[in-house]
Amino acid sequence: MTNTEKLTCPATMDMLDGIIEFILKGARLYGFDEPMIKKIHLVSEEVAANIINYAYPGSSGAMDIIYSIEEHNNTRSFVLVFIDDGLAFNPLELPEPDINAPIEERTIGGLGIFLVKSLMDDVTYKRHNDQNILRLVKH
Repeated sequence: MTNTEKLTCPATMDMLDGIIEFILKGARLYGFDEPMIKKIHLVSEEVAANIINYAYPGSSGAMDIIYSIEEHNNTRSFVLVFIDDGLAFNPLELPEPDINAPIEERTIGGLGIFLVKSLMDDVTYKRHNDQNILRLVKH
């Protein structure tokens, strides 16, 4: 069984709260527990904010957010897909941050996608038809 909802909106910071509300409403509607919802919230905010801040430098654009609930063999998964037609960028190609290095020796950036990969069970990226497609799954 699959249930899917889609939101298309401008990739602007004033839309961030609405994006998060849309995603979390879906997670709650389908009965996911609060610890999972907190992870989905954190990951959603990170990804949406990155698209808003970096996908369309010097111009404006939009993004699609699609969530689906997939059930396979009595396991329910929350699948979240972010799509934008901004600059091509595969966040999975970023080097892993050295979280054990002293803070003053760490490079800036990279912790967000590290967090996303740590909190989700599956993260994939593809560039298709000039669009970035980031797919996140939490079981």
